[in-house]
Amino acid sequence: MRILHYALGFPPYRSGGLTRYVTDVAEEQKRQGCDVAMLWPGRISQHNKNPYIRRHQDYNQINSYELCNPLPVVLDQQIGDPEAFISSACENIITYTHFLENISPDIIHLHTLQGLHQEFIRAAGRLGIPTVFTTHDFFGLYPMNAVYPMEHNLTDYECSIINSNAPTMQYLKVMQSPLVRYVKSSKFLRYSLNKLKCFKVNKRKANTQSIDVKPYHVFRQYIVNILDQIDYILYNSTVSKDAYERYCHPRNSKILHVTHSKLPQRREFIHNSGKLNIAYLGGTRPYKGLDFLLQTFNQLSKITDRYHLNIFGVNGDNTESVTYHAKFNDFEVAMKNMDAIVVPSLTYESFGFVVLEALFYGMPAIVSDVVGAKDLLAEHHEYIFKAGDACDLIYKLKSLMYQYNLVAINPAEFAMDKHCQDMNHVYQICIDRKKNNEI
Repeated sequence: MRILHYALGFPPYRSGGLTRYVTDVAEEQKRQGCDVAMLWPGRISQHNKNPYIRRHQDYNQINSYELCNPLPVVLDQQIGDPEAFISSACENIITYTHFLENISPDIIHLHTLQGLHQEFIRAAGRLGIPTVFTTHDFFGLYPMNAVYPMEHNLTDYECSIINSNAPTMQYLKVMQSPLVRYVKSSKFLRYSLNKLKCFKVNKRKANTQSIDVKPYHVFRQYIVNILDQIDYILYNSTVSKDAYERYCHPRNSKILHVTHSKLPQRREFIHNSGKLNIAYLGGTRPYKGLDFLLQTFNQLSKITDRYHLNIFGVNGDNTESVTYHAKFNDFEVAMKNMDAIVVPSLTYESFGFVVLEALFYGMPAIVSDVVGAKDLLAEHHEYIFKAGDACDLIYKLKSLMYQYNLVAINPAEFAMDKHCQDMNHVYQICIDRKKNNEI
């Protein structure tokens, strides 16, 4: 089978759960005898605006293609100019049609819509190539890297307020440049780029005197139109399914939980009946809920001293109830003395590998009800709390002291070879239906 993935790129240029997942899937599909390629959004020219595609050096025998002049890529940042993420031109479909005719994939598997023109999906449809999409993010449907109300459809005014701190378009273009790509593995450069990002965001925020309402609904509809043309959507959780289906109605869909190839080994562990060490690994992004968690532990520390919060990968001042730890590379080593993990996300998180890793390792995971990985705790409601509800989280933490249940995980169910076999089954369904003009 010839498989074309569309994702954000290979490591070290890209990192995070999406990149880890796509790379692991592509490498396993290669091991299973498939011909695998990846298309990823790259440089943006200052002059020529038409998209074109360049061949790159293979990555672990996976064919690599750079989409030049894609639409902007924001990763998990906010979007300040929604109209810049919308494009429609006849030249685009010619580029994509020519590329797809040349590599002739049996299936196209998309993992994000960032950077991609809608003509790519149209070209695939005209050539009879089925498309599958896995929901790793909420690009275009919901604000990125922000806290927002989820009980109603956001208005343009609300979106304009939420996205008022978005980085400039010039900054996004710099981040797509070849120079950044080739040296992004440098720790010093990453530090410098983060400083630059903060400068850009703060500058925009400082210059914002009034809210300029922008047409986010048009951008959202652009994304919905793309989703409606995709043949099969693989939701990575029930949270993703519910979030997406507020706006779109896929032709075919199912839930297929994601995994990766380096899940930790289960530890031999006996819970100490004394103080509980709770770990947080989510970083400082607003929707991850660190501030909420710190406030909650401040309340909890006034009730009891039997809980200690350990925050990894964030700088801060240690207290009697909170300790800050450096970023780590080895999950098993870092979590050796931890009793549980907490994931207090405040707004939609499509899955969350840290929950799967904790359960594999033999640790309870306490998660908010907007975290997709709560599916893994379906029979353990004592570990799921209402997002943003400090009283509910405190109740769950106090219950953990007296009801320390380990969640049973079957390693075979999350093995990468089985995951790819399940995925190949979906691929074959799409290919057969396309041949029979059923989709």
